[in-house]
Amino acid sequence: MNLTRIRYFLSLAETLNFSETARLCGLSQPALSKAIRKLEEELGGALLRREGRLTHLTPLGRAMADRLGEVEQARRRAEATAKRLVAPGRARIHIALMCTIGVSRFLPFLARVQRKMPEAELVLSDTPVGEIETALLSGHCDLAVLAAPFGAHERLRHTELYREDMVAAAARDHRFASLQEVTLATLATQPYIERTHCEFGDLFYDQCEAAGVEIMPAIRSNREDWVIGLVANGHGVTVMPADSVRAADLTSCRITPVPLWRSVSLAVATGREDNETVRAILAEARSHNWLGTS
Repeated sequence: MNLTRIRYFLSLAETLNFSETARLCGLSQPALSKAIRKLEEELGGALLRREGRLTHLTPLGRAMADRLGEVEQARRRAEATAKRLVAPGRARIHIALMCTIGVSRFLPFLARVQRKMPEAELVLSDTPVGEIETALLSGHCDLAVLAAPFGAHERLRHTELYREDMVAAAARDHRFASLQEVTLATLATQPYIERTHCEFGDLFYDQCEAAGVEIMPAIRSNREDWVIGLVANGHGVTVMPADSVRAADLTSCRITPVPLWRSVSLAVATGREDNETVRAILAEARSHNWLGTS
Protein backbone atom coordinates (compact mmCIF):
# COMPACT_ATOMS: atom_id res chain seq x y z
CA MET A 1 0.00 0.00 0.00
CA ASN A 2 1.45 3.32 -1.12
CA LEU A 3 2.17 5.71 1.77
CA THR A 4 1.77 8.76 -0.45
CA ARG A 5 -1.75 7.71 -1.44
CA ILE A 6 -2.51 7.16 2.24
CA ARG A 7 -1.45 10.74 3.02
CA TYR A 8 -3.62 12.05 0.17
CA PHE A 9 -6.63 10.13 1.50
CA LEU A 10 -6.11 11.30 5.09
CA SER A 11 -5.91 14.91 3.93
CA LEU A 12 -9.08 14.44 1.89
CA ALA A 13 -10.82 12.80 4.85
CA GLU A 14 -10.19 16.02 6.79
CA THR A 15 -11.17 18.56 4.14
CA LEU A 16 -13.82 16.53 2.27
CA ASN A 17 -12.90 18.79 -0.63
CA PHE A 18 -10.98 17.52 -3.66
CA SER A 19 -9.81 20.90 -4.92
CA GLU A 20 -8.64 22.01 -1.46
CA THR A 21 -6.84 18.72 -0.85
CA ALA A 22 -5.16 18.89 -4.26
CA ARG A 23 -3.90 22.38 -3.41
CA LEU A 24 -2.62 21.30 0.01
CA CYS A 25 -0.88 18.23 -1.41
CA GLY A 26 0.61 20.08 -4.38
CA LEU A 27 -0.91 18.07 -7.21
CA SER A 28 -3.70 18.41 -9.75
CA GLN A 29 -7.26 17.40 -8.93
CA PRO A 30 -7.29 14.65 -11.61
CA ALA A 31 -4.07 13.22 -10.16
CA LEU A 32 -5.64 13.23 -6.68
CA SER A 33 -8.77 11.49 -7.96
CA LYS A 34 -6.63 8.85 -9.67
CA ALA A 35 -4.65 8.22 -6.46
CA ILE A 36 -7.85 7.80 -4.42
CA ARG A 37 -9.32 5.40 -6.99
CA LYS A 38 -6.15 3.32 -6.85
CA LEU A 39 -6.35 3.17 -3.05
CA GLU A 40 -10.02 2.14 -3.27
CA GLU A 41 -9.04 -0.67 -5.64
CA GLU A 42 -6.46 -1.90 -3.17
CA LEU A 43 -8.96 -1.81 -0.29
CA GLY A 44 -11.81 -3.28 -2.30
CA GLY A 45 -14.43 -0.58 -1.83
CA ALA A 46 -15.37 3.09 -2.07
CA LEU A 47 -13.85 5.40 0.52
CA LEU A 48 -15.79 8.53 -0.40
CA ARG A 49 -19.10 9.34 -1.97
CA ARG A 50 -19.95 12.52 -3.86
CA GLU A 51 -23.47 13.88 -3.77
CA GLY A 52 -23.61 17.06 -5.79
CA ARG A 53 -21.18 19.49 -4.23
CA LEU A 54 -20.95 17.45 -1.04
CA THR A 55 -18.38 14.75 -0.35
CA HIS A 56 -18.57 12.41 2.61
CA LEU A 57 -16.82 9.29 3.86
CA THR A 58 -18.39 5.88 3.39
CA PRO A 59 -18.41 3.43 6.34
CA LEU A 60 -15.25 1.91 4.85
CA GLY A 61 -13.77 5.38 4.50
CA ARG A 62 -14.42 6.22 8.16
CA ALA A 63 -12.87 2.96 9.31
CA MET A 64 -9.85 3.39 7.05
CA ALA A 65 -9.36 7.01 8.14
CA ASP A 66 -8.83 5.71 11.68
CA ARG A 67 -6.63 2.76 10.75
CA LEU A 68 -4.59 4.54 8.11
CA GLY A 69 -4.21 7.48 10.47
CA GLU A 70 -2.37 5.09 12.80
CA VAL A 71 -0.17 4.03 9.88
CA GLU A 72 0.67 7.65 9.12
CA GLN A 73 1.51 8.36 12.76
CA ALA A 74 3.77 5.30 12.84
CA ARG A 75 5.47 6.49 9.64
CA ARG A 76 6.16 9.89 11.19
CA ARG A 77 7.55 8.34 14.35
CA ALA A 78 9.78 6.03 12.32
CA GLU A 79 10.99 8.93 10.20
CA ALA A 80 11.76 11.02 13.29
CA THR A 81 13.63 8.11 14.88
CA ALA A 82 15.66 7.53 11.73
CA LYS A 83 16.59 11.22 11.48
CA ARG A 84 17.67 11.24 15.10
CA LEU A 85 19.78 8.10 14.77
CA VAL A 86 21.57 9.11 11.57
CA ALA A 87 22.19 12.67 12.68
CA PRO A 88 25.93 13.48 12.48
CA GLY A 89 27.68 12.44 15.69
CA ARG A 90 24.53 10.94 17.23
CA ALA A 91 24.63 7.40 18.61
CA ARG A 92 22.05 5.37 20.53
CA ILE A 93 23.64 2.69 22.71
CA HIS A 94 21.49 0.03 24.35
CA ILE A 95 22.87 -1.27 27.65
CA ALA A 96 21.25 -4.27 29.34
CA LEU A 97 21.40 -4.15 33.12
CA MET A 98 21.06 -7.15 35.40
CA CYS A 99 18.34 -6.19 37.87
CA THR A 100 20.58 -6.81 40.90
CA ILE A 101 23.13 -4.18 39.85
CA GLY A 102 22.91 -1.13 42.11
CA VAL A 103 22.73 2.33 40.57
CA SER A 104 24.86 4.25 43.08
CA ARG A 105 28.23 2.94 41.92
CA PHE A 106 27.34 3.68 38.29
CA LEU A 107 26.28 7.31 38.73
CA PRO A 108 29.82 8.78 38.57
CA PHE A 109 30.62 6.62 35.54
CA LEU A 110 27.44 7.64 33.70
CA ALA A 111 28.18 11.29 34.49
CA ARG A 112 31.64 10.81 33.02
CA VAL A 113 30.24 9.24 29.83
CA GLN A 114 27.67 12.03 29.44
CA ARG A 115 30.37 14.65 29.92
CA LYS A 116 32.80 13.12 27.43
CA MET A 117 30.23 11.81 24.93
CA PRO A 118 27.34 14.30 24.90
CA GLU A 119 26.28 12.97 21.50
CA ALA A 120 25.55 9.51 22.94
CA GLU A 121 22.01 8.49 23.86
CA LEU A 122 22.13 5.71 26.44
CA VAL A 123 19.16 3.34 26.69
CA LEU A 124 19.33 1.40 29.97
CA SER A 125 17.12 -1.70 30.14
CA ASP A 126 16.41 -3.97 33.09
CA THR A 127 17.10 -7.43 31.67
CA PRO A 128 16.72 -10.85 33.37
CA VAL A 129 20.06 -12.60 33.74
CA GLY A 130 18.91 -15.51 31.58
CA GLU A 131 18.18 -13.19 28.65
CA ILE A 132 21.34 -11.07 28.64
CA GLU A 133 23.49 -13.43 26.58
CA THR A 134 20.81 -13.73 23.90
CA ALA A 135 20.30 -9.95 23.87
CA LEU A 136 24.02 -9.38 23.30
CA LEU A 137 24.45 -12.03 20.63
CA SER A 138 21.31 -11.00 18.73
CA GLY A 139 22.24 -7.31 18.74
CA HIS A 140 19.25 -6.24 20.82
CA CYS A 141 21.74 -4.57 23.15
CA ASP A 142 25.24 -3.24 22.55
CA LEU A 143 26.63 -3.71 26.05
CA ALA A 144 25.54 -5.45 29.24
CA VAL A 145 26.35 -5.00 32.91
CA LEU A 146 26.11 -8.31 34.72
CA ALA A 147 27.55 -10.22 37.63
CA ALA A 148 29.24 -13.60 37.80
CA PRO A 149 28.50 -16.41 37.67
CA PHE A 150 27.63 -16.24 33.99
CA GLY A 151 28.13 -18.66 31.14
CA ALA A 152 31.25 -18.39 29.00
CA HIS A 153 30.60 -17.78 25.31
CA GLU A 154 33.33 -17.46 22.70
CA ARG A 155 31.64 -14.40 21.14
CA LEU A 156 31.32 -12.47 24.41
CA ARG A 157 34.08 -10.47 26.02
CA HIS A 158 33.88 -9.48 29.69
CA THR A 159 35.69 -6.58 31.35
CA GLU A 160 35.65 -6.84 35.13
CA LEU A 161 34.61 -3.51 36.66
CA TYR A 162 34.73 -4.30 40.37
CA ARG A 163 34.16 -6.97 42.99
CA GLU A 164 31.50 -6.66 45.61
CA ASP A 165 30.79 -8.50 48.85
CA MET A 166 27.60 -10.49 49.21
CA VAL A 167 26.47 -9.88 52.79
CA ALA A 168 23.76 -10.89 55.23
CA ALA A 169 21.17 -8.09 55.30
CA ALA A 170 18.76 -7.41 58.15
CA ALA A 171 16.58 -4.67 59.61
CA ARG A 172 18.22 -1.89 61.64
CA ASP A 173 16.69 -3.23 64.87
CA HIS A 174 17.51 -6.88 64.15
CA ARG A 175 19.93 -8.65 66.47
CA PHE A 176 22.37 -8.93 63.52
CA ALA A 177 22.77 -5.13 63.75
CA SER A 178 25.19 -5.58 66.66
CA LEU A 179 27.30 -8.17 64.82
CA GLN A 180 30.20 -7.68 62.42
CA GLU A 181 29.95 -11.15 60.92
CA VAL A 182 27.74 -14.22 60.94
CA THR A 183 28.23 -17.84 59.95
CA LEU A 184 25.94 -19.67 57.57
CA ALA A 185 24.74 -21.70 60.55
CA THR A 186 23.72 -18.52 62.38
CA LEU A 187 22.03 -17.22 59.24
CA ALA A 188 20.00 -20.44 59.08
CA THR A 189 18.44 -19.70 62.49
CA GLN A 190 16.53 -16.74 61.02
CA PRO A 191 13.58 -16.68 58.60
CA TYR A 192 15.22 -16.39 55.18
CA ILE A 193 13.88 -14.17 52.36
CA GLU A 194 15.07 -15.57 49.03
CA ARG A 195 15.78 -13.21 46.12
CA THR A 196 14.75 -15.54 43.31
CA HIS A 197 16.16 -13.32 40.56
CA CYS A 198 19.64 -13.38 42.12
CA GLU A 199 22.32 -14.88 39.88
CA PHE A 200 24.21 -15.86 43.04
CA GLY A 201 21.49 -18.15 44.40
CA ASP A 202 22.80 -21.53 43.22
CA LEU A 203 26.32 -20.77 44.41
CA PHE A 204 25.00 -19.64 47.80
CA TYR A 205 23.04 -22.85 48.33
CA ASP A 206 26.04 -24.90 47.16
CA GLN A 207 28.16 -23.25 49.85
CA CYS A 208 25.46 -23.92 52.44
CA GLU A 209 25.38 -27.58 51.45
CA ALA A 210 29.19 -27.80 51.62
CA ALA A 211 29.05 -26.34 55.15
CA GLY A 212 26.35 -28.79 56.20
CA VAL A 213 23.81 -25.99 56.62
CA GLU A 214 20.23 -26.17 55.38
CA ILE A 215 18.43 -22.89 54.73
CA MET A 216 14.69 -23.11 54.13
CA PRO A 217 13.28 -19.87 52.71
CA ALA A 218 10.29 -18.43 54.54
CA ILE A 219 9.43 -16.15 51.60
CA ARG A 220 10.63 -16.07 47.99
CA SER A 221 10.27 -13.05 45.70
CA ASN A 222 11.68 -11.82 42.39
CA ARG A 223 10.91 -8.22 43.38
CA GLU A 224 13.94 -6.51 44.92
CA ASP A 225 11.79 -3.75 46.42
CA TRP A 226 9.57 -6.34 48.12
CA VAL A 227 12.56 -8.24 49.52
CA ILE A 228 14.00 -4.99 50.89
CA GLY A 229 10.64 -4.04 52.39
CA LEU A 230 10.21 -7.44 54.01
CA VAL A 231 13.72 -7.40 55.47
CA ALA A 232 13.43 -3.79 56.66
CA ASN A 233 10.21 -4.63 58.50
CA GLY A 234 11.65 -7.64 60.30
CA HIS A 235 10.12 -10.50 58.31
CA GLY A 236 13.51 -12.14 57.91
CA VAL A 237 17.04 -11.78 56.60
CA THR A 238 18.56 -12.20 53.16
CA VAL A 239 21.87 -12.27 51.31
CA MET A 240 22.38 -9.41 48.87
CA PRO A 241 25.11 -7.21 47.34
CA ALA A 242 26.69 -4.74 49.75
CA ASP A 243 25.76 -1.82 47.48
CA SER A 244 22.09 -2.80 47.65
CA VAL A 245 22.22 -2.91 51.45
CA ARG A 246 23.66 0.60 51.65
CA ALA A 247 21.09 1.98 49.22
CA ALA A 248 18.24 0.37 51.18
CA ASP A 249 19.47 1.59 54.60
CA LEU A 250 19.60 -1.92 56.04
CA THR A 251 22.23 -3.34 58.36
CA SER A 252 24.69 -5.95 57.14
CA CYS A 253 27.19 -8.54 58.36
CA ARG A 254 30.02 -10.32 56.61
CA ILE A 255 29.48 -14.03 56.10
CA THR A 256 32.18 -16.30 57.51
CA PRO A 257 34.29 -18.37 57.42
CA VAL A 258 34.22 -18.23 53.59
CA PRO A 259 33.37 -14.68 52.45
CA LEU A 260 30.90 -14.43 49.59
CA TRP A 261 31.53 -11.97 46.76
CA ARG A 262 30.66 -11.44 43.13
CA SER A 263 32.40 -9.95 40.10
CA VAL A 264 30.53 -7.25 38.14
CA SER A 265 31.55 -6.92 34.50
CA LEU A 266 30.75 -5.07 31.30
CA ALA A 267 30.12 -7.47 28.42
CA VAL A 268 30.17 -6.93 24.67
CA ALA A 269 29.72 -9.27 21.72
CA THR A 270 32.60 -9.54 19.26
CA GLY A 271 32.03 -7.17 16.38
CA ARG A 272 30.16 -4.57 18.42
CA GLU A 273 33.46 -2.87 19.26
CA ASP A 274 33.48 -1.69 15.65
CA ASN A 275 31.01 0.94 16.87
CA GLU A 276 33.05 4.00 17.83
CA THR A 277 30.80 4.95 20.75
CA VAL A 278 30.74 1.40 22.15
CA ARG A 279 34.52 1.33 21.92
CA ALA A 280 34.76 4.67 23.73
CA ILE A 281 32.43 3.53 26.53
CA LEU A 282 34.48 0.37 27.03
CA ALA A 283 37.66 2.45 27.24
CA GLU A 284 36.07 4.74 29.83
CA ALA A 285 34.89 1.73 31.84
CA ARG A 286 38.38 0.23 31.88
CA SER A 287 39.97 3.46 33.14
CA HIS A 288 37.22 4.44 35.60
CA ASN A 289 37.88 4.20 39.35
CA TRP A 290 35.00 1.91 40.34
CA LEU A 291 36.02 1.82 43.99
CA GLY A 292 35.97 5.59 44.40
CA THR A 293 34.83 8.66 42.49
CA SER A 294 35.36 9.46 38.84
